[in-house]
Amino acid sequence: MSDSANRGKVAESKLRTQFAALESGLVDFTFERILDAHSARGAMSAARAGDFVVYYRGKNFLIEVKEVAHDFRLPKSNFKRDQRARMKKRQLAGSICRVVTYHSTTGQWRIMPLDYFGTEETGSWDLQEFSSINTKQLIGVILCL
Repeated sequence: MSDSANRGKVAESKLRTQFAALESGLVDFTFERILDAHSARGAMSAARAGDFVVYYRGKNFLIEVKEVAHDFRLPKSNFKRDQRARMKKRQLAGSICRVVTYHSTTGQWRIMPLDYFGTEETGSWDLQEFSSINTKQLIGVILCL
């Protein structure tokens, strides 16, 4: 498997573990992993809007997970404009959209609302204005518990 194919798998696994623990303890919480073409081994070809969909207390969240080897930047090439557009359409339909970035260099996470991201295609976003948090804090911040 190439490095690009593995990108994000550690972060997705960590988030899946946190969601599963929460799901086993709450009756009003459930989630599912949205398989992309790579994860589905070619069984799906349509582009997906995010990595996870979460249902909690009458709300639904669309979560896109990014993993970068940088302390605070997210390259714009890691979050393409067409994917942002698919997420925006879900947001307009009522989903709460979050972009969750795992910084593998620090082991910390940052959570941003979709509206933070523009339409640019080059450069990178400086995410320092968003507080970095650890894995234990992650779910509460995503869901604003």
